[in-house]
This record gives sequence, C-alpha cells and structure tokens, in this order.
Amino acid sequence: MTCIVGVVHGKDVYVGGDSAGSCGYQVRVRTDTKVFSLNPRPTERWLLGYCGSFRVGQALRFGFTVPERPKGMDLYEFMCTKFVDAVRSRLRDAGTRRKKDDEESVYASILAAHAGKLYCIESDFQVAEFQDGYTAIGSGEELALGALWATEKRRPEYRIRKALEAAAYWNAAVCEPFTVKKL
Repeated sequence: MTCIVGVVHGKDVYVGGDSAGSCGYQVRVRTDTKVFSLNPRPTERWLLGYCGSFRVGQALRFGFTVPERPKGMDLYEFMCTKFVDAVRSRLRDAGTRRKKDDEESVYASILAAHAGKLYCIESDFQVAEFQDGYTAIGSGEELALGALWATEKRRPEYRIRKALEAAAYWNAAVCEPFTVKKL
C-alpha cells in the first residue's frame, strides 16, 4: 500500500510519502506524488498526503476546493465539519466513496496539514489530532511510528526520511523515491 508520515515541529509541519503503487504481490513506482500542496487562497497553504486509492488522491489534488473557515471557528471544529464535509462531497462526485449497511467510507486515509497542525482523516471520515505531534498512515504505519519515536530528538526532515526508510526496508509495499514537503 504505502507510507505517509507527518511531523509537527514548532509552527512548521512536514509531510513525507513514498512512491509505491501496489496490488497483491506487484509493486510499481508511480510518478504521481502522494504528498502535495493546495493553496486555495493567497495567504492559505495546505499539505495533503494520502494512502489507499490513488483515485482519492487524484480527486483531492485536482478538483478539491478547501472551504473557507468561518471567523471565530476553531481549526479542529472546522476540520471535523466544513473540511470533512467538503472532502466527502468531492469524493462522492469522483465516485470513490462506498456505502455498506448505511455506513460510508473510502479506501483511503488522509493526512492534512495546515496552520501548524497535523490531522489524520480515517476511512470513515473521523478526524484525529495526536498529542505527540507526529503520525503515519498506510501499510508502513507501525514501522514508521517506531522510527519517529526513536528519532524524537532529531530534525523533522531526518525523522521523516528515517521513518520512510524503515517502512521501505521492512514492508514490500513501500518504496523510494520519497517526497518530503514542509508547510
């Protein structure tokens, strides 16, 4: 599947990801990156990274409009409401959502970085922010989390690279080249 890693460092957020596209025992290196920037307004920047369906990433990268946060609304509340609702709508329009027993989900997880915060949006659209300031998603998640924990005192770029390298070394569905972006 993949590995996407995010680290909060002061007011900066770093997100990195691998380039594997896998299906069963087949792994191919993809040219379309799983980590990308969105700049919906001149003073507003976002970083998104995803694992799972490449169609989910494509729909978000090309055609997703980040809604404006209402004045006075807390960022976490915004992420849990306006942002996730816009993601759900875009993914519905792109044909990537699935519904089973009245439960809606997508075959993907998403990391979203904005304004010095890092959020994880799971396949059921729940939004998580982790107290330790880092997280990972994808099949290399546990390996990357261990590497992030072990490199806690190091620079964020180093931590992300080591987490991705560990995931690639131990998980056949994670591979270079790696993309690392800073917000």
